[in-house]
Amino acid sequence: MQAVIFGASGLLGRSVVRAFGDMTVTGTGFSRTAGGLVRVDATSADDIEDLLGRVRPDAVVNCVGERRPEVWAGTPAQARDRNVDAARLIAEGASRCGARLLHISSDYVFDGKAAPYRPDSLPNPLNAAMARRKQLDPTMALLETACCGVLEARRCLRPAD
Repeated sequence: MQAVIFGASGLLGRSVVRAFGDMTVTGTGFSRTAGGLVRVDATSADDIEDLLGRVRPDAVVNCVGERRPEVWAGTPAQARDRNVDAARLIAEGASRCGARLLHISSDYVFDGKAAPYRPDSLPNPLNAAMARRKQLDPTMALLETACCGVLEARRCLRPAD
């Protein structure tokens, strides 16, 4: 199985790469590409299409995102690029190349009072910056609110025995 993990240079992305163990993984980063990561701007449809066209993955995992609420509040356009538009571009790219998509989102869209969250859980952000995620179209809203564990992600993407 061939997988591409977008955002593999971040805290979550590094853990996801490790969880894939012996599978063939291409990890991406933007500003940090040490350790064999491929430089990809996840806000660029061309960068995404180029990588997915070369790798032709069976699975795509999106770990790209700005996780710090203060950045959402301070630079909302940049945060939207990373957390909303990048997710849409990656989902579109995965669809075009026929790959399965797993989008891993933070729980910052929830207030923390009703964990564990499921894909159909209703968002209840604590601040106005996180409430911007509600601007997503319905399909992306489902992706953005889905929370999956790293080991569950690996199980979901493993070929059936």
